[in-house]
Formats: sequence, structure tokens, C-alpha cells
Amino acid sequence: MEEKKKKPNFLWRAYMRDGKGVGKEEVIKGYSPLNFFRLYFRRFMNMITINLLYIFGNFPILFLILAISGFFSKNAVAPSSLLFPFLNGISTAGGSSPELSVLFGIAGVTENVYVPNTATYILYGIGALIVVTFGLVNVGCTYLIRETVRGEHVFVFEDFFSTIKKNFWQGLGFGIFDLVVLALCLYANNSYLVNYSNYSILFFSSVAMTILYLFVRFYIYLMIVTFDLKPFQILKNSFIFAILAFGRNFLSLLACAALAAVALFASQLFMPIGVIMVVILMFSTMTYITMYICFPKVEKLMIEPYYAEHPEERPESEKEYDQDEKLDKDDIKKGSSYLEQ
Repeated sequence: MEEKKKKPNFLWRAYMRDGKGVGKEEVIKGYSPLNFFRLYFRRFMNMITINLLYIFGNFPILFLILAISGFFSKNAVAPSSLLFPFLNGISTAGGSSPELSVLFGIAGVTENVYVPNTATYILYGIGALIVVTFGLVNVGCTYLIRETVRGEHVFVFEDFFSTIKKNFWQGLGFGIFDLVVLALCLYANNSYLVNYSNYSILFFSSVAMTILYLFVRFYIYLMIVTFDLKPFQILKNSFIFAILAFGRNFLSLLACAALAAVALFASQLFMPIGVIMVVILMFSTMTYITMYICFPKVEKLMIEPYYAEHPEERPESEKEYDQDEKLDKDDIKKGSSYLEQ
């Protein structure tokens, strides 16, 4: 019987293959500030890989940035004021006065105008694919970060694509929903800010609703990859945890805002540093922060109560846990009410 020839071990094949993992004794369990940093730096290379998955998985946004930048558009020069056509019409009709000349000096200031062309429309078309990739990439990366937070071993590429395949339709649907809501929040905040003197109350209301939705989206993708729920149940449970864990959510938001501020400050000092932070660590670190702070609440009120009532369904790897960390009956009843059957 002839032996099968082994496939050559190319460099790219070696890179795409995930490692074998480490021994069980090296797994970090439990949530604490010390474990937060220990786990993060132990999985630092995974964090870099996941961040690259965020960026290259959502590649259409790069084409959107190119389209909006006007780099491929036609450049033209035009007056910046809307009054210019009226003043030009008056002047053409024969009107002239010192006042008109002054107004011409103000309204006649020109600026560069970018006119879309074929290349721009092609870039917008490719960029529109973000509605497909956004939710799917978030689903895959959320699963990887969740398992990292739980102290479990992950096979980055294999788990990423298998999670997307398993949750394809929910990831796609919630990705579109997420983009629409984020766009509406951005539009509302910007509109009320421009007219702040007249809509100050609506501006602060819009900001509050945006923050609430950011809290909700902390849990949307987590619910998708953790539980077998219908879309309405996912939104309902995410909203419950947005309110129930308000303190944790606010702490997560502050930590993410601080990280973004550091990246912005670094880019002001030396642009390459800020770019490197965004490309290498920004998105995966933000997800890690929110997951590490928020997931224990979900585990306490939904996962552990369910396993307490159905111990036969608890995975073998999770059957050994500290008896002091078991939930009391009140927590079990409280958590079970949030779990949609």
C-alpha cells in the first residue's frame, strides 16, 4: 500500500494554523483586576490577530473612507456661500453699489468641491458591502473574546469562521440593524449639536439614548454567540442587562473612551503611533474590556442559574468550580427569569 505524500509546509500554511494551546494548569480562571491584565498579556498575540480580523474583515469601510475623502473625485472650485448666486444675479442685472461689493467680498470666498465620478461610485458600491461584513465579523470576534475572557483556549481562525457559519443569519440581520441605529444616533447628535441653541434638551436626550444603545450593543452579539434565542429575545435581554448592569456598562464605556483618547493623543504627538494602536490593538482591546466587565453579570444571572437547574447539561470542563462561588437560590430564581426558553 502506497503511503500518502505529505503536503509541503509553506510559511503561509504554518501561519494560518493555530497553536496547540497550553496545559490545563496554565488556564486563568476568575475575574479580578490582576487576572484582567494577566489574561490580556498572555493572549496578547491573539488580541493582535483578532484586531486584524476586525479591520480586514470589515475591509469595505476602507473603500468608504477613500470615497468620502475625495481623493478619486474630480476637484472644482466654487463659492462657499449660498448667497453668491443671488448676488451674482443682481450684479448681472446691472445692480452695483458699495454694499453689494462688500457682500461679494464675503460671499465670494471659494472652496474646493469634490465632484463624484465613476471611480467614486465604484468605491461607494464596494463600501456598501459593510452591511454584510459588519455583523458577521462582530459575531466571530465576540466569540473569540468571550472564550478568552472565560480562560478557554481558542483556535482563532477555525473558531472565527465556524461561529460565523453557525450564526450567519442572526449576525447578518443584527449587523444591518446595528449600523442603521448607529447612523441614526450619529445623525441625531450632529443635527441637534449644530442647532444647540434651539434644541439643547433634545441634544442631551439624543446623547443619553445613544449611550443607552451602546450599553445594549455590549450584549447583542454576546447573546447571539452564547444563547439560542430569537431576535426579539436577544434585544429584550440586551436591554435588560443594559439597565440592570448600568454601573458595569458605564465603567466599560469610560474605559473604552479613555483608550480612544489615548490613541488620539498619541496620534497628535506622532501620527504613526496612533495608527499602529488602531490597527494592532484598538478594537479587540475595547471588546475585551467590555466583555471582561460585562460577561460576569451574564454568567451569574443567566448561565450559572441555567446549569444549576440543569446540571446534566454543564460541560465537563466547567464541572469543577469553587463551591463558594455558587449562586444562592435568590440569584438562581432571578437569573432564570431573564433566560428565555
